[in-house]
Amino acid sequence: PRRAQAQRGDHRLGAEFDVRVDAASGTWRWTRGDVVLDGLPRPALEGEVQYANAGTALAALAAGRLLPPRAAIERGLREVALAGR
Repeated sequence: PRRAQAQRGDHRLGAEFDVRVDAASGTWRWTRGDVVLDGLPRPALEGEVQYANAGTALAALAAGRLLPPRAAIERGLREVALAGR
């Protein structure tokens, strides 16, 4: 597994949560404290940075105690779309 790379300024990756990507399958693992989500689907948005972006979004939700059920997280990762992308 490889670790998703944070962009410059994204100093929190690894400090409060961790993202590990399985290069062969594209699935990934997100960890924050005792919360572990393993085998998450590849984000629908293009680009390697999307793993870190999705991890940051999950960390924000978890920090606010708003982490949705796993099925909703998986659906969101698979179905996310941005106009113009």
